[in-house]
Amino acid sequence: MKLFALIDCSSFYCSCERAFRPDLKDKPICVLSNNDGAVVSLTPEVKALGVMVGTPFYQVKKTLEEFKVSVFSSNYCLYADMSRRVMQVISRFSDEVEQCSIDEAFIYLNTDEDNIADERIRLQNLAETMYREVLKGTGIPVRISIAETKTLAKVGSEYAKKLLKAKKIPCVCFWEHEDKATFIENLSITDVWGVGRAWGRRLQDVGLLTARDLMNAEPLAMRKKYNVVLERTCLELKGIPCIFLDLVGEQRKSLIRSRMFGQKVTDPKLILQAVSTHIGRGAEKLRQEKLICSRITVYISTGRHAELRYQGTASANLVRATNDTFILNRVAFNLFKKCFKKYANNGELFQYVKAGVVFNDLNPESSQVNSLFDFMNTDKNEVMDALDRINKKYGQHSLVLASQGTPDKLKRINSAKKNASGWGMKRNLMSPRFTTVWEELMEVKL
Repeated sequence: MKLFALIDCSSFYCSCERAFRPDLKDKPICVLSNNDGAVVSLTPEVKALGVMVGTPFYQVKKTLEEFKVSVFSSNYCLYADMSRRVMQVISRFSDEVEQCSIDEAFIYLNTDEDNIADERIRLQNLAETMYREVLKGTGIPVRISIAETKTLAKVGSEYAKKLLKAKKIPCVCFWEHEDKATFIENLSITDVWGVGRAWGRRLQDVGLLTARDLMNAEPLAMRKKYNVVLERTCLELKGIPCIFLDLVGEQRKSLIRSRMFGQKVTDPKLILQAVSTHIGRGAEKLRQEKLICSRITVYISTGRHAELRYQGTASANLVRATNDTFILNRVAFNLFKKCFKKYANNGELFQYVKAGVVFNDLNPESSQVNSLFDFMNTDKNEVMDALDRINKKYGQHSLVLASQGTPDKLKRINSAKKNASGWGMKRNLMSPRFTTVWEELMEVKL
């Protein structure tokens, strides 16, 4: 029998900051979104102050200062690398791993259902070992729950939160657990994975208030009256697996690269640098996933709150599907010229706050139909390989297109230092990228 184990990092962004700041252990921390706009991650100490995820920073800034909360700008390079390290540790315990998000993964665990008592003890010990190994290897605390289905593993993760509040190790083998029935009976239906608040309210209106009520419902009736998702959730709560691990990963159909600017920008050269940088990073991602693109869209926006509002969009189909940065950048340059407007009808300058690129109609590289003249593209493929190898070895933006600006300028735009000019995000409270940038490595003074 295979069981599902869910490994969920606790307050992941905050935990990444704490991993390099031992002085912040058990201290309140929160992390902000792009351009320091809103709270996206917080520790329980901050939740106790009434601050919620999604709250605009300016609304709670005084409260955070009053209670000496450490506030950080988002440090995505650090968080992505720490996530990779967590997943590496998890993969030691199972060859079958599905990473669901930056801070969460499911794995399969084999067990013998003929000897449940001994197996429960073994799995509980295994979960605790996994918890210690992840903490030792990365400094990131996790919650681990083991159950018969993905949905029950999610319920078990909520139970693990309860253990965490009781100052116990947040690891639980929820399979045949003595508290399982009681916890499911008291868990609100809105907190069940796959239900959510909108559907939860509809179910509450017909008397289904808790996870147990949904578990006891008739699956076929849930499908006929609502949808197949609720039927599967009902079956999963009964311990019948319906949602299995996606070990291959579904191929993406599109890829979006975009960022809000740290300040309003009117200079087309700066906006074009942003577009070109998004093309470079997007094309690199396509090559990593061995995908090619048949259509791209470039868009720029002043934002919906601007006095002079404008959103420019232009798209083009490619003659030949590709992931070549040079080709995609040339097309994007022409699209940018089509959608950019410098002045409004009254003669005032448009002030742009965002630019982005969408790569559509993605297909595997292997699906490319070669033509008689494809030998002409061989050199380009080798150039792209060299570009990727150099940036992987020496760091992001070590080698870039001239239209992106200089490597030094791009590194400053993405650094922890204040971005006084240019199109980069405002991240005035960003910590160093300890694990990915040589210049920002932690220094220990004796």
